[in-house]
Amino acid sequence: LLKCATSLRGIQPATAPLVKLRIVVETLKQVARIAGPHNLAADDLLPLFCFVVVHAQVDDIYSQSVFMERFSTDDVSRG
Repeated sequence: LLKCATSLRGIQPATAPLVKLRIVVETLKQVARIAGPHNLAADDLLPLFCFVVVHAQVDDIYSQSVFMERFSTDDVSRG
């Protein structure tokens, strides 16, 4: 999971909201892959992802999330 935290740190230097969102999604996919064949539900993945977010030590994680939310197009936000 610490490798996932390293990946998540990539949102700091990224400048485009879409790039930041892709980093978050890819990090979450990495967490799911580590969980492997256990087919974890979202309730099980959330604590793992929180662990990754805490260990990534992104200083401005809230600002990053607000930036992604405000400057992403509606199509991207909906998936």
